[in-house]
Amino acid sequence: MSVLPYISLFIGICTPLLGIAFGITWVDLHYQLKKSPHLRAQFNTIGKRLCGAIFFAAINIAPSYLPFLFYPGNKNDTEFMIFASAAAFLWYAIGFLATFVELIIEAKRENAKTRT
Repeated sequence: MSVLPYISLFIGICTPLLGIAFGITWVDLHYQLKKSPHLRAQFNTIGKRLCGAIFFAAINIAPSYLPFLFYPGNKNDTEFMIFASAAAFLWYAIGFLATFVELIIEAKRENAKTRT
């Protein structure tokens, strides 16, 4: 039994969740993002990492749905590409989450400064 469908399923589930988290954060911190250039720069970094994660998710999911794009006789190339894009997706997703947590901590810190 191959693990490739499970990798694609995991990435297919995680990618929209990252997008939803990005959107909710933008709505929640919109006022603070307009005021603080530091938070805006971090938010832009999160956006770039989200774009990278979406790109590698598309590369990972494409062989499952578009097999005619690849050489039908060479299954090893497709498997390697799926594993490589899954590793790259994980790299971008972990970077997204780390910067996301840092942004929320900084936003709370700046919000606490403005209240006192």
